[in-house]
Amino acid sequence: MSCGGGNSAPISPVTDPPVKVNLSNASLSGGYALVFIASGFYLAGSFQADGQGNITNGVEDLNDFTGLFNTNRGFAGTYTVEPDGAGTAKVASPLGTSTFDFVLDGSGGGSIIAVNGDHGTGFVAQQDPSAFSLSSLSGDWAFSFAGMGSTGGTATAAGRFSMDGQGNITAGTEDHNEAGTINANAGFTGTFASPSTTDGNGAATFSCAALGTSHFAYYVVSRNKMLFLSLDPSEPLVGSADKQQATTFSGSSLNGDYTFFLTGSSTSGFIVEAGRLTGDGNGSITSAAFGENDPQNAGFAGSYTISANGRGTATVTSPRGTSAFAFYMVSPSEAVFVEADAGGNVASGSLALLQGAPFLTSSAAGSYVFLLAGAHLCSPLQPQEATTANWHWRGRCCAASGRTLRPGFSMRPVRQQLEVIETGHRPEVPLRPATLHDFLPIFANRDIPKNRAR
Repeated sequence: MSCGGGNSAPISPVTDPPVKVNLSNASLSGGYALVFIASGFYLAGSFQADGQGNITNGVEDLNDFTGLFNTNRGFAGTYTVEPDGAGTAKVASPLGTSTFDFVLDGSGGGSIIAVNGDHGTGFVAQQDPSAFSLSSLSGDWAFSFAGMGSTGGTATAAGRFSMDGQGNITAGTEDHNEAGTINANAGFTGTFASPSTTDGNGAATFSCAALGTSHFAYYVVSRNKMLFLSLDPSEPLVGSADKQQATTFSGSSLNGDYTFFLTGSSTSGFIVEAGRLTGDGNGSITSAAFGENDPQNAGFAGSYTISANGRGTATVTSPRGTSAFAFYMVSPSEAVFVEADAGGNVASGSLALLQGAPFLTSSAAGSYVFLLAGAHLCSPLQPQEATTANWHWRGRCCAASGRTLRPGFSMRPVRQQLEVIETGHRPEVPLRPATLHDFLPIFANRDIPKNRAR
């Protein structure tokens, strides 16, 4: 998003009444796993919510990049959920009291936007306690991690491994990019300690000849998903793993229209890309376009290969040059990837198969949760300085008739984008009220991520 130009003129916000989806404290009930990324620390954990505003049996692992990380730290507290899904939680641990701001999606999960006013990005996911065993985690997994490397630069990794149901990792391989230094298709082995039968928390170790030994805390969400936090201060990483839904893959596994999202950094600044592509099932990428922070709406094409274990490589050419990627298939409908350009960009992302096309303005009808995060480079308070400030929005939108119905936020379709009017966001460096921004909506499925009342 950019400041200035035709997208920064103050306009009057939409004044339609707010949508009521009737969420409450009862909408947060059961066991949950969470991850949160902020500028000074990474956090993963789990807790129990009783549906009446109380949090118990909390446990968390925190890595603040200095070696002073805390593991298996207990916490408890209270929470409040508003009818539109927005909420706060106050929790107490041996390190003090923290306040979390979050938004529930009404279907078992939600987004976290701040801890004690320290803005960041995170989410909560409801856990399945029946998966809290090594035997439940047996199978093949694809993962994606991101964070900081040992040199202080951005680091990303994607890979896959097999678990035998007894805690042993075999057939592990990963692609790792730290500040443009690439380790491609690096093999590894490792172990998983049994997860706690109470909170799904366990410890894992990855041993790689090229990258050394890495230590992780993991939290089981279900038989098909785990959350990870690195416990190594030299390379703090956070991410997730998803069970692969096929025993073997090939070039035909990437067949159809997909959306993708990618974030990271380069030598010239931040990278944010979202777009769509078509895989022909025979090694070619066509009909592809992305809306990047700079330039906008650029087309690209390329080629790819996929091995039987789901690891793939792709080369794409766009107006900004040729880029290489490594990716890992979760299923023919989903994959995770990292950029693999030596000395260049450090970025990671995911892609998902389009469902329910064709998409029209009416395709966005419904109530949604959204989370926007990034860097704002042109504060009106100090317009002469290229300062950065993290900023995040919390909110819901209901796009019936193409307009949002929550006070402080409004949207309407403009060409193939949506205009977002912000009057109630929470920036660390305030923006002008009623500023107009554009963002590119990427719809992979009409039902995701709708806000559902329960």
